[in-house]
Amino acid sequence: GAFVQGRSSATDRRHIEAHLEQCADCCSVVELLGRAFVSRAQRVDRGPDSERQVQSLEPSSGQQLGRYRVDHGIGAGGMGLVFSAWDPALERSVALKLLRPELAATPDARERLLAEARALAKTEGGCIIFIDEIDAFARPRGEGQAGSSNSENATINQFLTEMDGLKNESNNIMILAATNAPEHKIDPAIMRAGRIERKIYIARPTLEERKELFKFYFSKVSIADDVNPDRWARIAVGTSPSDIDSIVREGGLIALRGKRETITHKDLMEAYDRITLGAVSREKYNKKSIMRTAYHEAGHAIMTYLVHPSNEVIKATVKPRKGSLGMIQHREIEELAASSPNREQWLADIQVGLAGYVAEKLMLGTTASGVGGGPGSDFHRAMRVATYMVRSLGMGDSGLIGDFTAMEQWALSERTKQVLEDDAQKILQDCLQETTRILTENKAVLEFFGQELLEKGDLEYDEVQAIFNKFHLKPAAVRPVPEESEETKES
Repeated sequence: GAFVQGRSSATDRRHIEAHLEQCADCCSVVELLGRAFVSRAQRVDRGPDSERQVQSLEPSSGQQLGRYRVDHGIGAGGMGLVFSAWDPALERSVALKLLRPELAATPDARERLLAEARALAKTEGGCIIFIDEIDAFARPRGEGQAGSSNSENATINQFLTEMDGLKNESNNIMILAATNAPEHKIDPAIMRAGRIERKIYIARPTLEERKELFKFYFSKVSIADDVNPDRWARIAVGTSPSDIDSIVREGGLIALRGKRETITHKDLMEAYDRITLGAVSREKYNKKSIMRTAYHEAGHAIMTYLVHPSNEVIKATVKPRKGSLGMIQHREIEELAASSPNREQWLADIQVGLAGYVAEKLMLGTTASGVGGGPGSDFHRAMRVATYMVRSLGMGDSGLIGDFTAMEQWALSERTKQVLEDDAQKILQDCLQETTRILTENKAVLEFFGQELLEKGDLEYDEVQAIFNKFHLKPAAVRPVPEESEETKES
């Protein structure tokens, strides 16, 4: 209330604004601030964890929302996009109406919605309408199932008409919308000039932003002395604000089950594994299967460490999760906003994928079904990369160049198809030979790593690095040295 009425200090204002920008839980916002700003609000469920877009109409100046320019943004799920509707409402102290897409999917519902919005604009000085999952009724016209396209077309036509009718300055209404669907899944008429035309891309948090998020969520719970926000910002690469919130909440539940009053680093690591890798299965497996899995994962880890130019191993496990008997967790050693993989990285991906197959043959003389079996398997990923290199990037030995995926398969001659298949197989065979050579030379490391993994079940980052240091191995991926600041140089 003090914030709304302007009685808070500048520090409090920045503190609240920082929390608002970082908060990913709309329900928490409603509980904390809803009564102060919202005449009527309906909780909005977050969508699936996929690409999401934010579309907004923003006023050109002052308190009037009737004259607006159009914004449209894209981001990942869990980024607090529903929450982005709060900023204009907080800034202008106007009403905010939150709704699910099904509540505006019928003509009567839309008519009631807009009538209510106009009434709120008069009584509250302005109104913001936020429509979540707008793709539920705004798909391109003609894409609906048989018999439903006429109804869907009428829905979109009326929505466009009503949007155009809100341009009257006296209405003082703003519309924002969000969707998980790709941009081309929204009717193009909605994103034309004067409607929803500007795109705002909301990226996942950077290293510094993750550190601030962990500080914020750690401040809400009791944590042990071994919990460091800086360390966790580096561990949780690629996580969204809602992922970070889930990690802390899950860590709290784990500490509660262990009857501890504070959340330890170990609790958070277990929570992180549950969220990123899945919960450990309670199914029992015989020792022979676990041993095969241990050597298989050891092969992946060693090849990642020795040949991959940008990845490092942060965890190895032979505890079954999500239907898999074991897995290696790795991450990029340098966090970049965008990168362009080269031939060296593609070949390293293939070699790492084939390493489990080679390790099983070296240690046990045969292989099992873990190397194949459809999408997600080692062979499937390796074959997909090799095929992509040949068909799309022109990296085959035959010299054929061009993106052959741009052509229909029936348009390719049998000779061209055969050449492309031969090029892909050549890449796979060369990678197999190189992987066999490297793992054969480091068979002692393979044996030791596999036995350690078999004995402990999990190997964390420090334990993995200790094994490689024991055998004096040098990583292919070298962590970049941070640049010195001016203050450091002067000192």
